[in-house]
Amino acid sequence: MTFDEARALFPVLERFAYLNAGTFGPLARQTTAVMLEQLQYDVERGRSGKPYIDEMIDERARVRGAIAELLSADPERISLTASRSVRSIRLAGEPWRYSTSPTRAWIVGITNGCPSTTKPM
Repeated sequence: MTFDEARALFPVLERFAYLNAGTFGPLARQTTAVMLEQLQYDVERGRSGKPYIDEMIDERARVRGAIAELLSADPERISLTASRSVRSIRLAGEPWRYSTSPTRAWIVGITNGCPSTTKPM
């Protein structure tokens, strides 16, 4: 994918340069489509009950597996959390760090979280 192709995924970038992507970053067309699909599903079927919870757990497991595959890690070692401010993805039980070991995935991490948690925006 070229830079121009990647940029075309984000409609807002046709008009603006986006400089605050960490907090309120642009949404890709595909992201928006999936969000709208999920919202419609939630409107029609509700957001509670055992089937809903089971589907959510299954989807989280699928996402953890995809991330684990990208990082060459075990899915059980991937933890998903609410936001970057609380370490959106990290190795379960370990803070992220950079490793130069050839036997470990190269991981770059954050030790102090997002600046917006400690400084005014």
